[in-house]
Amino acid sequence: MPMRPEMQLPMFNKVLNDHVGHGKLDYERTIRTGELLGLHDHETATISHDGTVFVIAHQCQELKLKLATHELSYSADLVEAGQVGQAIASLDRVRVVFECLIQELDILETLSPRNYQTVRKTLGKGSGQESPGYNQIMAAGPVLWKALSDLLAARNTTLSALYHDPDADSHLYLLTEAYTTVDGLWQKWLFHHFMLVKRIIGISHDTNSLAENKTTMLASSMMRPLFPELWSIRVAMTHEWVEARGHH
Repeated sequence: MPMRPEMQLPMFNKVLNDHVGHGKLDYERTIRTGELLGLHDHETATISHDGTVFVIAHQCQELKLKLATHELSYSADLVEAGQVGQAIASLDRVRVVFECLIQELDILETLSPRNYQTVRKTLGKGSGQESPGYNQIMAAGPVLWKALSDLLAARNTTLSALYHDPDADSHLYLLTEAYTTVDGLWQKWLFHHFMLVKRIIGISHDTNSLAENKTTMLASSMMRPLFPELWSIRVAMTHEWVEARGHH
């Protein structure tokens, strides 16, 4: 369904006394709006009204995943340089990006199961595993973890020692918690995606994704953390407390 004529580009802006939407103004050239706003003009987006929703929502997800990867790479550089405060600030930006990613999935939850099946006809065997952004974030995990491990060693401490005595190096402890926050939000995004799939096509042993994998496989992938060690230390400490109580 075409957009109403009054809302179509280009359009005249009275303040600028010029037309917006030709891609010739400074803002348009900087952001490359001409190319950006035309990226959804293909079969999936034009097959139905909801096709446009599906494509643009996923394009926004990919852009934010690229932004998060850009920032995570910078965070790794800062951790390697021992610039803990700046690294925490950088990871806090990633936190905001991930929160936006999670909230944006609400747009896709407005698709009805029936309307999605129309869109699905054009998707081939597309899978979330094919997402460039998803793969970049997963690749960033080991890089950031090595940077943190090297910093712990350089400061003559271990993750266990730091978590048992956070005040011994409070800034370093806050950095590890910034890592944990980012990882927690990443897993929340994966879980939200799992629930999106469940809402739209269902999750069962006899329901396949477009890649012909069982949809139940998503349950294991959504539990895959970026920094497993940060979750293992909590388990280890809980076991220590339980054992200590058992000796009293």
